[in-house]
Amino acid sequence: MQKLFGLLTLVLLGGCSSVCLVDEEPGSANLKVYNLNTFNDDDSLKLESCLERSRYSYSQGPIIADYIPSGINGKPLCLLKKAKNDAVKDNLILIEYAYNHFEIGLQYSVATYKCPATVNFTDQ
Repeated sequence: MQKLFGLLTLVLLGGCSSVCLVDEEPGSANLKVYNLNTFNDDDSLKLESCLERSRYSYSQGPIIADYIPSGINGKPLCLLKKAKNDAVKDNLILIEYAYNHFEIGLQYSVATYKCPATVNFTDQ
């Protein structure tokens, strides 16, 4: 019985995903995040010349997903902090793919890209 209680406690604490233990790197708070949904055709073509370095995603569906632990530092705000830290360290571009909050759940995705120095996206 004690082992079952210990396992249940571990699962519940592991599911405490509202905690974000990611510190912001200097300069990352002010880093520009581009939204792919607002890109024009020219920006979409420019993105094709860039190399994706990393992707951070979070998805939470209805009912059953609420009971599956997503882990500490797994929520969208924390994932964005991680992506910004990577981007500011390696001079990368941040592209937000999805941030949708529906009644059925939440989906979030952001990626970092290494782009040629000549690539400049339209300010959005």
